[in-house]
Amino acid sequence: MTEQWLTLPLSLARQLGVEAALLLHQLQQWHALSPQQNQLRLSESELAHRLPFDLETLADLIEALEDAGLLQCSQHQSYYYFSFEARQAKASLSANERLQQAVANSAQQIRNAARSRNRQDWATWQQSSSESNDEGSTDTPEDSAHAKRNETIAEDWQPSATTLTMLSHQQIPQAFALAQRDAFVMWHLEKGTLGGFESRFISWVKRGWVDEQQQQQRNTATEPNHRSERERVRARLDDIFDTDW
Repeated sequence: MTEQWLTLPLSLARQLGVEAALLLHQLQQWHALSPQQNQLRLSESELAHRLPFDLETLADLIEALEDAGLLQCSQHQSYYYFSFEARQAKASLSANERLQQAVANSAQQIRNAARSRNRQDWATWQQSSSESNDEGSTDTPEDSAHAKRNETIAEDWQPSATTLTMLSHQQIPQAFALAQRDAFVMWHLEKGTLGGFESRFISWVKRGWVDEQQQQQRNTATEPNHRSERERVRARLDDIFDTDW
């Protein structure tokens, strides 16, 4: 099934907020398909099917748009009737307050849905852990990863085999990488760095390797000049001690 796309003007979204702008723009577009009718008539089921809002949020957004004088809405049984003639805003709450409240309700629904998914994931993880008889720890994988991110480096820290393999893939010898460990550990102990040491070690070794290669290139570039100077001195000495003439 082809998914339906909803679009809205950016300027309208900036003025009203995304949810209110989306509702107003879509209602105006649907009304434009039947310009001979003074009102747009839609059922609750049509609105629920066409828009990403529940009925409570929809009612808040409609009321906010009414307060802003951008549309009029009446409801009879399960049908909504929309017209788009401007009228004066109500005095109870400002349009901005209504819009902010509707947007906040929509955001709260998203947060509630996220919490529900997290609880389901947690229940699934607990069940999986119980089935595998892993009763030694009650921490989730997310908790373990978070704890590692908040630990300082240990004095006996060693890079993992995966880290050394990744460095070798970049043509960096393992012996060179391991030789950088002591300086790396000392640096982060003094700084009190928290977590992420595998990736930090990769960056540290790569910088050291580049510096090493550049130093070797500089040494190679100056070596011929030194050799030429030694050859000239040796030639002069040979001339001094040459008695064949």
